Amino acid sequence: MSIRNMLQHAGTNQHQTEQRTKNTFNKGTTMPEIHQPLPGPARDRTLSIRSVITALLLLSALISGCATVSSGQARYSDRVDGLFQSATVIPDHTYYFLGSENDPDAVIVIDNRYRLQTSRAWARAEPSVKLLQQWAFMARTYEGDLACPYRGVVLRGPDGQQVGMGYSRWTFTTITYPKPGVVAVGQPIPLGTCIGQERLDDM
Repeated sequence: MSIRNMLQHAGTNQHQTEQRTKNTFNKGTTMPEIHQPLPGPARDRTLSIRSVITALLLLSALISGCATVSSGQARYSDRVDGLFQSATVIPDHTYYFLGSENDPDAVIVIDNRYRLQTSRAWARAEPSVKLLQQWAFMARTYEGDLACPYRGVVLRGPDGQQVGMGYSRWTFTTITYPKPGVVAVGQPIPLGTCIGQERLDDM
């Protein structure tokens, strides 16, 4: 075969190969995409956005974990009612009051196995029969709404253990253990009919 014929034969084969390739992709085959790396600034912005999103997710999880605090409960008790109304000094307990010592809005008595977390709401009182009689008298002669009377409650921590007792016309809502051996008792709040009565008392 001459050189001229060889060149013609090679050209024919190349044309046939290109035609077959063209026909193949025309039948619906998609050319593979070649992903080029992002330019430097765009890549940096993408990484920065991902970092911010990751940080926000971690922060959200951390906040959620910190906000989850188990609280105890306060249960009404006729026995505690009787102890306060009879001005009985409860041994092995420490007394605290909220508001005026002569006419407190609430009283808590914490078992000495626990220490009350330092709080500006609660002030310590030295119990005496005379002081407790005054508290009982003020509670009995309270002229507020009869639907919002002073009531005695048993205070229990998140583990169900009794940590003390309380006496108030408001509702105890938060009892926690900030650390072992320490109990935090939130300031009782007026609920229901006591909300309106609190406003009248403050007038």
